[in-house]
Amino acid sequence: MNIFILITFHALDDEWTWASDNSAASVTVTCSGCDYSKTADATVAYTKESGSTPDTEVEKRTATATIDGVDFTDVKTGEEISVGANDIYNLTLQDSIDVNMYIERSTVRRFFQSFL
Repeated sequence: MNIFILITFHALDDEWTWASDNSAASVTVTCSGCDYSKTADATVAYTKESGSTPDTEVEKRTATATIDGVDFTDVKTGEEISVGANDIYNLTLQDSIDVNMYIERSTVRRFFQSFL
């Protein structure tokens, strides 16, 4: 008696489709050697990361989908945006003494991060 086991290997390519606002994504996986093709909706995670300076942030969206037990991932990175370098606050003390305070936001951020 002969037993034959057929093993099929796929050369997979993934093609991602993102919503216009990057809030949702799906992936289509196809094999370049046969007619295998599957599509799955992805879970999209949103994060903010520090930019190249203390006053900037970068938004990042990571989409992850699983097809036949294999995870596929795609990342969309937004443009670096300013988070407001400086703010001006007004403070009124007793007896109507006005004080204008100029606070550099990056300094405040570094101050509080030193406690973490």
